[in-house]
Amino acid sequence: MPDSRVKVMEQGFTLVELMAVIAVITILIVIAVPVYRDVSASSREKADAANIRIIESSIQTYLANNSGEYNNLTMDADGDVAGTGVTPGNLVPKYLVSMPRYPYDDTKSYTKAPNEKVIPQ
Repeated sequence: MPDSRVKVMEQGFTLVELMAVIAVITILIVIAVPVYRDVSASSREKADAANIRIIESSIQTYLANNSGEYNNLTMDADGDVAGTGVTPGNLVPKYLVSMPRYPYDDTKSYTKAPNEKVIPQ
C-alpha cells in the first residue's frame, strides 16, 4: 500500500545557519580591515621613501651635468633648482618626467632647502 504521508520539501536556511554565516563574515572583516590599513600605510611610507630617493638621484644627475653642490642647492615644488654656485634650471622634464606627489596628500610635492635633504612640502 502506498505511503499516504505528504512529503514536505524544506527549502531555505534556518536562522541558526544564517547567524553562523554572518558570524564568519564578521570575523573575516574584523581580521581584514586592520591588515588593509597596515598594508596601505606601509605602501605610502615606501612610496614616500622611493620618491625622495628618485628626486635626490635626479638632483645628483643634474649636478653632474651642471655645476654646483648638493648642499647649496634649493629646489621648489615644481622642480626648479637654484642656489649659491648652482646652475639654475629645472629637473622636469629632462631628469624627471614630472615631480612626484606626496603619497599622503596629493596637493603636496617635495622641496629642498640649502644644507637640507629633500622633504615633502
